[in-house]
Amino acid sequence: FGADDGEVEVLARVIGVQGRPLLLNRLTRMPVFVRALRKVGRGLHRRGWATRGRQHLEAALGSAASARIRRSILFPCRIRRLTPADFEALAVFIGHHLPAMSVGWLEAQLGGPWQRGDGGAFVALDRRHAIRAFGYFGRYSDEGVGVPGIWLRSIYTEPIARRLGLSRQLIEALLATASAQGLREVHSDVRRDNAGSLNLHRKLGFVEVTREELTAFVPLLERARAAGRDLAVLRWRAAVGSGR
Repeated sequence: FGADDGEVEVLARVIGVQGRPLLLNRLTRMPVFVRALRKVGRGLHRRGWATRGRQHLEAALGSAASARIRRSILFPCRIRRLTPADFEALAVFIGHHLPAMSVGWLEAQLGGPWQRGDGGAFVALDRRHAIRAFGYFGRYSDEGVGVPGIWLRSIYTEPIARRLGLSRQLIEALLATASAQGLREVHSDVRRDNAGSLNLHRKLGFVEVTREELTAFVPLLERARAAGRDLAVLRWRAAVGSGR
C-alpha cells in the first residue's frame, strides 16, 4: 500500500477471513477442551469419517431434492467471459475449491490468450456476483504434454451450484467461443467414473474417440493412469454450415 511508482509484487493472497463465536473462543482457550477436540478429530480421521462426511455433505448440497432451494438462493445466475480484472476473485475460488491447482500456473495459462485476445475462459456468477463455476479451453501442449488439439480445461462447479444447469451453460459458451474463433474441433478428457459429466458431454454433441485414434493421446492417458485416473477422451465437432 502507498507505493507510487515501481512494480508491485504480489506476496500472498487472502482467500478467506473467518471469525469464531464468542462461546467457541472461550472454549478453545480451555486446554482440556482443546485436547478432547483434537482426540476426536484424530479418531474421525483414522476411520475415514471426516472424508466420508464431507462427501455426503457435498452430495446433499448438489442433490436434486435441494435444487429448488439452492436455485432460489443463487439465481438469477449468468455466464460471463473472464477478464484479467476478475483474476483475484478467481484465485479465491480456486483456493477454496481446487487447492491442488497452482494459481500461478493458471495465471500463466490464461495470461497468454488474454494478451493475444483469443482463448476462452468463462465463469458462472450468482445473483451476488460470486463465482460458482469456472472453465476454459486451451492446449495441453502449452504445459509440455504432447497431445494435439484444443481442450476443455478445469470445468468445475462448486457443490451448492450443481444440477442447476450451470456446467451445461458454461460448456456451451466455451464451444460457441471456440466456433466463433474458427475452431472446428474441441476435445475433452473426462474420468470414466464421472457418469454425470460423461452424460452431459454426450448431450452436447461430444463423441468418444475410437480406439484407433487414441494413439495420439497416449501421453495424456499415461499421465492420468500414473495418478490413478482412467480417462475417456471425447471430441466435439462444429456442424458444417452452422454457427457452432
